[in-house]
Amino acid sequence: MPLQLAQPVDALLPFALLTASAVAAYPALTLRGASRRAAGLGAVAAILASPLLIPAEAGMPTQLLAIFSSGFFAMKTWDLLVASKEDRPPPTAYAAFLLNPCLLVFRRRDAEPAVPAAENVGRLAAGLAKLGLGYLTLEGFGVLDWEAQSFWVEHCVKALGFFVSLLGLFQAIAAVWRLFGAVAREPHEDALLPHSPAEFWRRYNRIVHQFLLEDVFKPSGGRRRPLRGVMAAFLVSGMLHEYLFSWLAGRLQGLQLGFFLLQGAAVALTVRVKPRGLRRIAWAAATLAFNLATSVLFLASFDEILPFYVNDPPAWLTLGR
Repeated sequence: MPLQLAQPVDALLPFALLTASAVAAYPALTLRGASRRAAGLGAVAAILASPLLIPAEAGMPTQLLAIFSSGFFAMKTWDLLVASKEDRPPPTAYAAFLLNPCLLVFRRRDAEPAVPAAENVGRLAAGLAKLGLGYLTLEGFGVLDWEAQSFWVEHCVKALGFFVSLLGLFQAIAAVWRLFGAVAREPHEDALLPHSPAEFWRRYNRIVHQFLLEDVFKPSGGRRRPLRGVMAAFLVSGMLHEYLFSWLAGRLQGLQLGFFLLQGAAVALTVRVKPRGLRRIAWAAATLAFNLATSVLFLASFDEILPFYVNDPPAWLTLGR
């Protein structure tokens, strides 16, 4: 009986450390300069170490929630204590920011426009529709036998389904959050058919994009040294994803870092590309092909955690398993 009672308590340990780190970080917001940054780095380190407390018998839902929560809390703590020089906010504003899944940059929270309730309902419906369409695509609309297809056919169809599902899920979450009266940044902006990798990443996952823009790109050189800033942003994004996926896989994969560095290089090369006329179609097709090709790194990493492919990925993607 004691062991049975201890298991759910043990599963809460990583969340307890996350909460304790967040609470301990709040007084440090009165500090300035090196002291504030040191306190912030210490809090971020404690938050990122919290998955060490996940019990071995914890199920995948607990692991996913704990590890992704640690990533979001770490970014929020970095934003407040390391990247920002703002005064300590009221406790309610601090807690609301930490718990908000649709904001990562505290000082930009007032920049988000108000959205009428009727429009939010429409966005919620659109998000759920995309989520449903993505799911049907992942299932091959019930007519595709994945075992009869090549790996690359399966990958391309499922990559599109996965992407559309994410678009719908995050759009629905943001709409629900706003319907409850909270501030939420719209996660995506016409990201289905971008005309360059740079345009894709400006429009896709605008929540994380804002964090990388404000807290990584600008401090790393910004518009004065845009190539350095872009690569720094994608390096940080790759390291964060590598951290999340490697915890879940139980080993350092390297696939997430490779994916984001490739995408970062493509963004750096296309940041000034503004195609017009028929060239927009060619650029959109090339961008789609590039994203499908490189996303095999991302999804092969995902497949190691939750089975995604029916066909076996190429051997070079599964080295070290």
